[in-house]
Amino acid sequence: MLFWLLFLPGVSLPATANEVLPFDTLDELSRIFLRDLPAIALVWYLSRRSLASDPFIRPRRSDTLVAFGGFVVLALVSTGTGLAASFFSSGEAEAFIESPTNPVEWLIAIASCIATGYLEESYFRGYLISKIEALGIAIPQTIAVAVTLFALCHLYEGPWGTINAVFAGTVLSLTFIRYRSIHPIAWAHAAYNAFVYVSGTI
Repeated sequence: MLFWLLFLPGVSLPATANEVLPFDTLDELSRIFLRDLPAIALVWYLSRRSLASDPFIRPRRSDTLVAFGGFVVLALVSTGTGLAASFFSSGEAEAFIESPTNPVEWLIAIASCIATGYLEESYFRGYLISKIEALGIAIPQTIAVAVTLFALCHLYEGPWGTINAVFAGTVLSLTFIRYRSIHPIAWAHAAYNAFVYVSGTI
């Protein structure tokens, strides 16, 4: 139920294979303050009330190293998916978001990356995985459900973007199950999203 409330409005197919989504400061700010932050607060509130273990523990020193390793793996997965797409696809580009063009836009983009990282990881890993595990469902099936729903939210990126989301979601899910903290995977996710913006300017 919570998935449909938080993410279903954003599940959509790309309009065209070469769709370019412009970076819009007002859209990003409204998404951060009207969707991401309230949704994070809701997920954390529900998690603290209904989960036996708390995935929202305070950050630990080791989280930085885990986040860095997670980011490196996500960047490698994305690079591999991009190479596969260029080899197997008919040359049509996937949908992508334009990079920010000035310092104010970059600050908003970084804030957006952090908010998105925390929202998606709080729900798909911290809440959903913990909730499914509490039902006694095995880890592989738990990961499959979380990754499938995560990939659905990335359909707008086209088939290769969705495939990338499957691999990235698997990496993030396994990392969460190993370390039981939201922070390193949210930081890795945010750093990866920022990397996508930066790679668009190279």
